[in-house]
Amino acid sequence: MPQIETLGRIMNSPADVLTVTCGGCGHAATFPRAEAWRVWGMGATPNAIRRRAKCALCGGRRVEVTI
Repeated sequence: MPQIETLGRIMNSPADVLTVTCGGCGHAATFPRAEAWRVWGMGATPNAIRRRAKCALCGGRRVEVTI
């Protein structure tokens, strides 16, 4: 049975960074591992973050999540 990719499983190193980029205006926000876990939760999946994220500049909801 395949495991679900969660931040707790994907972000193994303290140096890992999660980046959320707005598809509308191009604004990007970066979250170091500890902050990503605090904001989104260790159990969050990239798809869940895409659904919840909103651009701080333009309010857009079309975002790309990279780790």
